[in-house]
Amino acid sequence: MSNVNKKYLEKDLKDVAWREFFKKIKEIKSRRDLRAVIEKIFSPTEQIIIGKRLMILHLLNQGLSYRKIGNILDVPCSTISFVKNGFTRKKENKQALAERRDQKDWNTKISL
Repeated sequence: MSNVNKKYLEKDLKDVAWREFFKKIKEIKSRRDLRAVIEKIFSPTEQIIIGKRLMILHLLNQGLSYRKIGNILDVPCSTISFVKNGFTRKKENKQALAERRDQKDWNTKISL
């Protein structure tokens, strides 16, 4: 759907970019302002991709099947699985990290 340059952004640059993005988001006072920022930062294609992924999460939470979601949003099952697994892994990792903090077991690393 969209073209992405194959050269990855260096980690320190990526961290700065996300930090600035989140700082800008925190400054937003209204939905209208949020919409304006989204339209300035993301191309129409990127907005569609983000919208579909957010809707995938919503429809999964509503209990719809992969097939039904795919038909509604015109996305492949692999995209639905990618979105679902991404959120499931992060949730599990955060839960495991919280448990380790409670147990004071810092010997095992966890990737977030």
